[in-house]
Amino acid sequence: MSTDEQKLRDIKELMIPIIKKNYEHLNNKTLDDQLCGQLWKVHELKFIKQFDYNMRWSFRLLKPDVPKEVRYLEHEIRKLKVKSDLYGRPNKNRVVNMLKETMNKYSGSIITKYTELRNESLGRKTTVIATEKPKSTENIEVQNIKASDKRPPTSNKQLIYRDKLLENWAENFYDENDEQTPAKVDYWNRQYYILYVEEKPDKKKLEEIKKIFFEETSANSDELYLSDEDLEAKWKNAVEDKLDDIKYVNDKLKRFRRTGLPKRVRQLNRDLMKVRFSRQFYEHDKEDAIKMIKNAAKPYSDKELMWWETSFGNSYYTDNETPYGKRMLIIQENTRTYHDRYATWTPRFSKLIKKRRKLECDQSKTVEQRMIELKPVNIEANEVVNKQRKTPEEKEKYWEGEKQIERERVEKCDQEVKKFKEAGPRINQLYRDIENLCLSDAFFRMGYNKQISMYIKVTAKYTDEEVIKFWETLQQ
Repeated sequence: MSTDEQKLRDIKELMIPIIKKNYEHLNNKTLDDQLCGQLWKVHELKFIKQFDYNMRWSFRLLKPDVPKEVRYLEHEIRKLKVKSDLYGRPNKNRVVNMLKETMNKYSGSIITKYTELRNESLGRKTTVIATEKPKSTENIEVQNIKASDKRPPTSNKQLIYRDKLLENWAENFYDENDEQTPAKVDYWNRQYYILYVEEKPDKKKLEEIKKIFFEETSANSDELYLSDEDLEAKWKNAVEDKLDDIKYVNDKLKRFRRTGLPKRVRQLNRDLMKVRFSRQFYEHDKEDAIKMIKNAAKPYSDKELMWWETSFGNSYYTDNETPYGKRMLIIQENTRTYHDRYATWTPRFSKLIKKRRKLECDQSKTVEQRMIELKPVNIEANEVVNKQRKTPEEKEKYWEGEKQIERERVEKCDQEVKKFKEAGPRINQLYRDIENLCLSDAFFRMGYNKQISMYIKVTAKYTDEEVIKFWETLQQ
């Protein structure tokens, strides 16, 4: 028997009881075997088509023109597909968030390539290609404000539209509860309260989640009685997904420990999560729920709230920030990137890498000329990292393995230079000013706060809109 035939037989065994149950529910009568067989044939054709597509898609992914990152993305999406606890309407928001989290790991070009290949395998035309990966992972509506929404008036130094930000997030949190049944909402909120609020080891969190799982399973089971053995068996099937939940939230909370974020932002998150997962928040109407979120945020400044939103949503900025707020977030994000990168570099290694970067982007030389000059720089940088000199033979061997990677960096820099030239003279000059700043020895030696000050000073002659355009061009 072929693999597909075996799959069909296994699926049929699973589907027949479902087909019968659905038929009896709709028609109030028992389904006979002949009609059941006819109904199964309809499903069977769909599965055969799916098998065919899966085979074509799998073979397509194995072809040499497919970047390995596309295969990694597909692997992660498949892992989400088989998570049993993600099925059903109550998990809709969580599914979207987890998918966006997964996609955020990959560049816009990889997502575009993935989309093109999927459509190719399905025989579709790619009419809309994603060129930028999604930033927010919590509230889709925050970044897709209706065109008719009026932006509140703002002062030059105002960072956020505070009321709008809090109302958007409060509504999003409140609507999550609308996806839950009253019988489940308490258990759901209790679990996520533990994950987001309680600062305990993962092992302890899992123990408490297990207790909640037993309570929920016993309360909502169709069976009259569940023994301890029954509950343990069900827990065994669920524990891997619960561990994934712990990891998912832990990864999100790590964002609040990034460079430049004060502890108060973490406390703000805890205070908001206490409200979000409270019974009172669920029981009140939406207007009162919004007030509860606003009250929780009262002790915190606009800056802290801005930092909270972009950390929680894993976004650079949203429409809840003013142009000035976006400017400051861009400065913070770009400074953090360089600061964290430089934190592990020695001054000698830093000079070599910055020399390499300048050579890679030197438009006065051809690619081949740059490659010749980049060879000794790469070799020396590797020797510095490994604290070991190479023999002439070892140098040649190392360069053979590194040469293609370096060429790709040169080509990428050429593309970057080109797109900034096309963005206009002032945006191009801003790009050059920031490059010069971040590659300077003075910037390398400064602490984070002084680096921020240097960045602010360099960009002072540019408008908020120009800084935003610079950043959006950089992300393309």
